[in-house]
Amino acid sequence: MDGNQKRPGKTLIKISVLGVCLILLFAAAVYARVIQDDSIAAGEKQSGLKVCAAHPLIFYETENPAVSAPIALNPEPKGSGLIAYGNGAVQRLNSEQEQLLLDYLNLYYESLAALNAADPSHLFAVGARNQALARQTVWQVTVGLRAAQASDLSLDSYAYKLTVTDVTAEENGNLSLSALEDSVQNFRAFPGVASESFNIRHRFTLIPTVSGWKLNSHMQIDTSNWVALGSLASLLRGGDNIWASDDIETVLDAQRDRVLNAHTRSIAALREQTAAPVSESLRWEHDYNREAAVAYATKWAGDRNSAEWPDYSRYGGNCANYTSQSLLSGGIPMDYTGTDQWKWYDAAPSSAQSASGRSVSWAGVEGFYNYALNNSGHGLVADARAQFWTGQPGDLILLGSEEGAWRHIVIISEVVKDADGRTIDYLICSNTADLRNMPISAYHYSQKQLIRILGYND
Repeated sequence: MDGNQKRPGKTLIKISVLGVCLILLFAAAVYARVIQDDSIAAGEKQSGLKVCAAHPLIFYETENPAVSAPIALNPEPKGSGLIAYGNGAVQRLNSEQEQLLLDYLNLYYESLAALNAADPSHLFAVGARNQALARQTVWQVTVGLRAAQASDLSLDSYAYKLTVTDVTAEENGNLSLSALEDSVQNFRAFPGVASESFNIRHRFTLIPTVSGWKLNSHMQIDTSNWVALGSLASLLRGGDNIWASDDIETVLDAQRDRVLNAHTRSIAALREQTAAPVSESLRWEHDYNREAAVAYATKWAGDRNSAEWPDYSRYGGNCANYTSQSLLSGGIPMDYTGTDQWKWYDAAPSSAQSASGRSVSWAGVEGFYNYALNNSGHGLVADARAQFWTGQPGDLILLGSEEGAWRHIVIISEVVKDADGRTIDYLICSNTADLRNMPISAYHYSQKQLIRILGYND
């Protein structure tokens, strides 16, 4: 720039700086107003990851959120939900109460979409702080285990329906309600695949406050809740008073870290497994019809074939009953010979070598594993200790924790491979939880064992 241009340039710079300052001051005022929600006005201590009340998809990290710049995680919502009512819900919620539930679930699913767990405490009453901490712990575990996987388990979109099944107005003015949730998650790793969840049970307590209706408690009755909170989950049933300890945040953080560390160890162990051929000692006369088994499993993932089979959902879970039905549809015959049996002829427990009663292996996870592992001669032929990444559609996966026995069993509906043809995930179907085409890597159980279903002998 020559000498004749210096003075006009300085004038323009001064004007530009003034304009920028005014814009920044205006933006700061807007943001300061936005993040002053009712919990901050009430003087509650705020720390960690928080959500802006006026714009629930904007989060901030600070010890003093009133002066912090927000962090935009999802400028546009990835999905939405709706409230419906079942036949048992005589009383209806008002629009504010419905919106509270929607805001809460939207915040949860946006956390999953971004793989960044939000803090739901602004939606809870001041006296329900520990309930909010417990829910955030579950969200942190869910986000943490998804973020650790080889597949990208962030969400491109989601949708859900919360069906309220009953509402009870309590004498103290609170509302207690039960609900069932169905959802569809579209994971970024699996374009075009709808991963569905059905019949997730919820129990909410809503409480009126000076700043409107708030959550006083929430219990989500499914695997994510029980695994994430461990033995602490049962305490939630007793209400927030049981969580009165000042150290509850430390206890919850330790539980979260324990679960996520178990997943870290499991992921590392599974990645070290390499493909191995089926043992030559395993021989079978008839092949397993994988397509028929998967077709049955896909059809009944969110429902029960009650016209033909009992439902054990209220008796420890229907998962093994469901996978047994799927194997039967794939041609595996019932087996009542010898001491290792797999049968269901009627509801009465029986080990008789006859077409009567039911074996423990039909609807019990550990029982089925023992049958698949030990059976010889007539009936199922399986590799119950197969290398994890050798699965095919129709094979089964056992799930459990480091501390105990196998707790759950699912069936593979699709194998997910990377660009080099290596298996990196499985889509599965199951009962209790009722899931269709859900990635196994999103499951909260850390321990996994593949059971290769090979065929059967006469």
